Amino acid sequence: MNPELPTTNRTDTADPPARVAVVVDDHRRMRRVERDLLRKYLPQFSVEQAENAEQAIALVQQYQPELVLMDVHLPGLDGLEATRRILELAPHTTVIVVSLADDWRYFRLAIEAGARAFVPKADLWERLPPLLEHLAEPRHGPPR
Repeated sequence: MNPELPTTNRTDTADPPARVAVVVDDHRRMRRVERDLLRKYLPQFSVEQAENAEQAIALVQQYQPELVLMDVHLPGLDGLEATRRILELAPHTTVIVVSLADDWRYFRLAIEAGARAFVPKADLWERLPPLLEHLAEPRHGPPR
């Protein structure tokens, strides 16, 4: 697979789905964990995957997703700057930043970049599901 192209787990790309989420992480195993969480709590969403910020930005341009799970530490452009750029392209998108670092500084930086939430990867299974369940309710919209 060409590393320049976005990764996807959709087989039908003719018509974009109504609800899309994008998982951005440079570690394949972590992308799989996050994808599985999204599929469990947001089964009505199609889940696209990117291993770097450039791929994520391309997917956002293509699909205009409702949700992006963004890792902080990525090769090249970091997740915080990618969050800023994504929200310039798609201001309606909810970005949730995830990181191995459970550090107040990253929480602050993520919120300053425009993310709606920050979730340490160590707490992913505990903290992410309530955020996802809220997103699943279209009448409630994204978490504030």
